[in-house]
Amino acid sequence: MISAATTVRHVTEDHVVIMPATGYSVTVFNVSEGVVEAVVAAADGSETIRLLVEPPGPGRTMSVRRDDFGVIDILYSEKTSG
Repeated sequence: MISAATTVRHVTEDHVVIMPATGYSVTVFNVSEGVVEAVVAAADGSETIRLLVEPPGPGRTMSVRRDDFGVIDILYSEKTSG
C-alpha cells in the first residue's frame, strides 16, 4: 500500500496547511528573494519532496508557524504600516 508523505490543504486563499505523515518532517525556508520552499523528508532518508510555496505579493506578508506535531500553517496577510 502506498501512503502519502504529506497533505497540503488550502484552507482559504490566505491559509495553507502542510501536514506531514508519521515518520516525515517539513522544513520551510527562503531560497532567495521571493522564492520560498518547503521540504518534506522521511526520517529514514528514503524520500524527500520539494514543494514551492507561493511568496507573498506586493503589500503582503507571510508568516509560518509549526505546531507540536510538525504541522505547518502558512498565513498571508496585508502588511500593516507603522
